[in-house]
Amino acid sequence: MHASESPLRRLGPAPDLGQHDKEVRVSRKSRPELPPPAKKLEPSRPLEGLKVLDFSWVAAGPLTTKLLAFWGAEVVRLESVTRPCLLRGALGHRDDIPDQENAITWHSVNANKMSLAINLSKPEAKQVVLDLAAWADIAVESFTPGTLDAMGMGYEVLREINPGIILLSSCVFGQTGP
Repeated sequence: MHASESPLRRLGPAPDLGQHDKEVRVSRKSRPELPPPAKKLEPSRPLEGLKVLDFSWVAAGPLTTKLLAFWGAEVVRLESVTRPCLLRGALGHRDDIPDQENAITWHSVNANKMSLAINLSKPEAKQVVLDLAAWADIAVESFTPGTLDAMGMGYEVLREINPGIILLSSCVFGQTGP
């Protein structure tokens, strides 16, 4: 080994067990008294108590609701059993097994959420969604404009069930695009 600015010196043999105990004990006693440890702070979850119904899919909407969940919101994500999120087929799968349940990106984007797969062509499924809308403070969707209305769950329907609900529509093309 070579050091450029300071030459190395030979240190000699390793010390015997207990050889320096007295020096160590003396130096430990001469240390100044440490202040008491700080109070343990509980982690802050500023959105705790907020309830979110997540209709969104692919990236922007699910990433938004992921952040809400990390900040403490209770997020229930709905997914169609007939048209699953595109992220289930994208960008790698656990153990290289190309199965929807192994989709790494989907699991990453939907961390900290509860999830419900539902078939909205069934009347009882629609009632489950409307019950969740009554529970939620916020609903988030990222479909093309008019999709939620066509499913019979547009903003006016949600407001009729829950007058205080807030709906975030996050379509990639905007509300007037293709």
